[in-house]
Amino acid sequence: MSKEITYLNRTLSKGEDVVGVAENHWMVYFCDAIWVILAILLIPAGVGIFILLFAILSILGHYKIEMIATNKRVIIKKGIIAVNTSELLNSKIESVSFDQGIFGSLFGYGDIYFSGTGTTKMKFDCIKDPLFIKSKFEDIIENSKK
Repeated sequence: MSKEITYLNRTLSKGEDVVGVAENHWMVYFCDAIWVILAILLIPAGVGIFILLFAILSILGHYKIEMIATNKRVIIKKGIIAVNTSELLNSKIESVSFDQGIFGSLFGYGDIYFSGTGTTKMKFDCIKDPLFIKSKFEDIIENSKK
């Protein structure tokens, strides 16, 4: 694991272990970089500071996303100060699918969708190597149901 998963490590239940981590692809920061460049260009006009603040908050927000699978559930945590989490028990996951557009195919990123019983759905946005991660998560989920 290259990214420390601090929040979720503190919320794991007894006997629950992290078995897989999905990481954001660098492309998720591409739009943020464009905002930073635009902000620098607009600083003389007086609005650049506000755009730069927006871009920095967006970068931090993307960096602080944690997407993991444990031996019991799949969890995504978003947010810095206001935190939003979604969880789906492995035993309730019915399917794992992914979406990869043209740019995603070229640059190696995509989205993974988890569908649970009923109408429960969860999405991991713009992650590295989604096909590999999808198959890894399927293995994790299948092993947890045994």
